[in-house]
Amino acid sequence: MKIETLRIWLPRTGVTASQATGDDGYYKAGNPRVTRFVAIGNNTIRDRATGLQWIQNNTTLGSPFNGTRTWANGLADCEALTYGGFSDWRMPNLMEMLSICDWSIATGVRVPSPFAIIGSTYIYYWTSTPYGNAPTSTAMIVGVGAAYGYVVSTEAMTATNKYTLPVRGGRINA
Repeated sequence: MKIETLRIWLPRTGVTASQATGDDGYYKAGNPRVTRFVAIGNNTIRDRATGLQWIQNNTTLGSPFNGTRTWANGLADCEALTYGGFSDWRMPNLMEMLSICDWSIATGVRVPSPFAIIGSTYIYYWTSTPYGNAPTSTAMIVGVGAAYGYVVSTEAMTATNKYTLPVRGGRINA
């Protein structure tokens, strides 16, 4: 009987210290972070685990990406963006935004190098995912920082204090 080994392309969490046999640090399953994110020029990054292309530093895009927006404005800004020869940029969904977070530090989550979007405190980013209990008024956000941050929270779609980080690629409308 032939047994096939599946290749795991999901990203590693970043946890490397094992607390017990069988935990995340023990197996370190997933695509290693050291080879995962590649700066491909023109202020963009390719995620080799997911195939997504991200803006490396959203503040260099100028207004409106260097400021905070409402959810609807953030969606529209991402959809209207033409950058690096591409016009299919969009706001990431919750799972896509969480996929770039590094879970290896005890005080929260952070976005790994080569991203240059985070300061010394945490910043909230909109996702395109509405909140299930109030899908017409609340959306999911992810707070990330250089050293700490929120994992997931919700915010009223009318709030004006969240940033957007455009992404492109992935399987759309499948």
